[in-house]
Amino acid sequence: MTVSLLLMAILVVPLPRLARRRESMVTDRREMRFDWVLALSAAGGCFLFIPFPWAIAVAAVVVGAIMVLVPKSIGTNDDDRQLRIARGVPETAQMLAALVATGSTDQVATQRAAAAAAEPLNTILRNVARRRALGASAEAAWAEAAGDPLLSSIATVMIRGSETGAGTSSELLRIAQDARDNYYTRAQAAARSAAVKAVVPLAACFLPAFFLLGVVPIVASLGSELF
Repeated sequence: MTVSLLLMAILVVPLPRLARRRESMVTDRREMRFDWVLALSAAGGCFLFIPFPWAIAVAAVVVGAIMVLVPKSIGTNDDDRQLRIARGVPETAQMLAALVATGSTDQVATQRAAAAAAEPLNTILRNVARRRALGASAEAAWAEAAGDPLLSSIATVMIRGSETGAGTSSELLRIAQDARDNYYTRAQAAARSAAVKAVVPLAACFLPAFFLLGVVPIVASLGSELF
């Protein structure tokens, strides 16, 4: 069991060098191989509670089932990334509206909105501000954001405001309200799907424990009486 806990710690704790990557390469995708962690824990439990000759066979079956049935990662996937972007869009749109209304340029407004936003929205906005600072057009700077369904409305308004000089505060405030409603819908859907996604990991954790603690002792006692 001690070996299993040490292996879990090695897999869960990120290596120090990963935290020192360049800022331009940093993402908030922290992957963890959940199937490996659970498989190693189950294998350690098998060798701890089951006699050695049988422990190998049982551990092989349990590990194989875990690798097939259990999700490979409990890190962030594309749905999680989109949910985090959706959570930050309302505040970003409101901040851009306030900054534009006070006379800030789109570059300054985007840069300050990026500083207040969380990942991954922070990286997207920071890239936009960096491109504008290097002299790129508004359309080129917002090209990445315009390809994201959650940010396309903001990108369109900011591009139009930069090219025509028209006021965009009211449109950004409307986008913020719509984005807030969209985030609530996405969050409710994610909460409902979490219960469904948790069934397999919970079953994979519970069934081996039930087998080891409930079935194995009974079979072992019957076997000892028969043989």
